[in-house]
Amino acid sequence: MIKNKVERLLLHFPVFYRSISRCKPNSNPDKYIFSKYIHKNDTVFDIGANIGLYTNFFRKLVGKNGFVHSFEPIPKTFKELKSNAKQYSTINNYRLNMTGLYDKETTSIAFIPDEISGHASVGNHSETWKSNSVQEVTVALSTLDQYFEKNKLSSVDFIKIDIEGAEINALEGAKQILQLYKPILCIEVNSELLKCFQKTPFELIKFLKSLSYKNFHYYDEIPWNLKDFENLGNSSSKINTNIIATS
Repeated sequence: MIKNKVERLLLHFPVFYRSISRCKPNSNPDKYIFSKYIHKNDTVFDIGANIGLYTNFFRKLVGKNGFVHSFEPIPKTFKELKSNAKQYSTINNYRLNMTGLYDKETTSIAFIPDEISGHASVGNHSETWKSNSVQEVTVALSTLDQYFEKNKLSSVDFIKIDIEGAEINALEGAKQILQLYKPILCIEVNSELLKCFQKTPFELIKFLKSLSYKNFHYYDEIPWNLKDFENLGNSSSKINTNIIATS
């Protein structure tokens, strides 16, 4: 609890927050990146929100005049997300959606290995997971373009997307808003999980370039040292990282 209060206080001063993070052992590299690219009053999309760790972090970064749209299709996980968001703050700067994002509106089976909610996916990665058990749950899927049209939205500044291999499919369902608004993208890229959807890191780069994205960098445990992703993405190496894509 005290740790969370200190973090909230430091986030009033993002540059100072990042300076502290650089000196702190085992600091969260994702939070460092988010505090760098997300600003007050921004509109942020959290695709693959899980139980809300980053949804709440985004809410603090954007402030009361910003907004966070979060998507989590697993009913049990969504219930926990809803509870955590309510407890975090009374500021109404977020919307929770119990749906997943994909390249079309449909229903699908989501697979949850060993009851680990953060690994839930609409692709069955049983060979990669090597899990003891896999639970199946029916979930609703839609597209980000449809969500924008339905809710008459007119801005998006940052999208974080971590949906266990279906990232390219979800981005294909957001083609219109990506072309129009060019939000900064933070994307999990795992070449083994992408295989389940017949996708590759190279295809991700190719797709985003077709929408006029030009800069692709990845980060690891030292997030202030961004590295060029294109050479890595075009290689045959196994990849498991996060990338930042900008226009």
